[in-house]
Amino acid sequence: AGRFIGYLVEARGVASSSTVKLYAPMAVAFLRSVSPAGRVDWSLVDVESVQGFLTAWSASRSASAAGTMASVLRALLRFAFAQGWTQRDLTGRVGKVASRRGVRLVEGLSADGVERLLASIDVSTRIGARDRAIVVALSRLGLRAGEVAHLELGDIDWRAGTLTLRDPKGRRDLTVPLPVDVGAALVGYLRLRRAPAGLRAVFLREHAPAGPMTTAGVSGMVAARAAAAGLGLVHAHRLRHAAAMAVIARGGSLVEAGQLLGHARAATTLIYARADAESLRSLAIEWPEARP
Repeated sequence: AGRFIGYLVEARGVASSSTVKLYAPMAVAFLRSVSPAGRVDWSLVDVESVQGFLTAWSASRSASAAGTMASVLRALLRFAFAQGWTQRDLTGRVGKVASRRGVRLVEGLSADGVERLLASIDVSTRIGARDRAIVVALSRLGLRAGEVAHLELGDIDWRAGTLTLRDPKGRRDLTVPLPVDVGAALVGYLRLRRAPAGLRAVFLREHAPAGPMTTAGVSGMVAARAAAAGLGLVHAHRLRHAAAMAVIARGGSLVEAGQLLGHARAATTLIYARADAESLRSLAIEWPEARP
């Protein structure tokens, strides 16, 4: 194991001490599995032993840890082959670790939940009108909290009925339609909005110092309003999911949902293929009854 770590540092350029500390015990764990007499027996190292070890070791660990172990095994097997300890390079036989991301249903707030959230907000106050406009924009247009926070007065084209969403990283801007209900909610807030001269942000903090809301502020507001409405933990992104799920529930396609969310890649929208549980249930084949 010591020679392998030296190889990583000198030949592979692994300079981080934290990486070395992580890799060393992982390499030792595998080497112990092929050391029945306390000494590594490389004749025991074959495809079956490598894959069997990785499968057993990963069973009680996260996908991220399993992926790291797979990387360690590839490096170790490459080193063993270079040293002549194995007859062939087994690096390519280390199986890939499947990611567990996206295996659960998307957790968007239900239509009833969105209505409860909106109904709980008192729009007679400036802060209430602001918060309702934000919730409507998030749940109808599928905006991100950051897109709401960066929205400026000049981004609203009332004549064309569109909103321009500015990418804070400067990669690309996106123009989306402005539905009537979103426009009405914005108007309701803008009539009450008070801002220092020159401040162009649409949604402003109600407490000093004066300025635009932040991404964290938008999401925090949604969480606080949802908790007050008895909806549990709800952040802004769940309202974004709700917007996409509403498109699908009304018979829209994944392409349409992706266009609403501004996805550049169709694959990004595939997580919503599992969003409509009721529709999926009709596709499931009934499990045959058990027979004695």
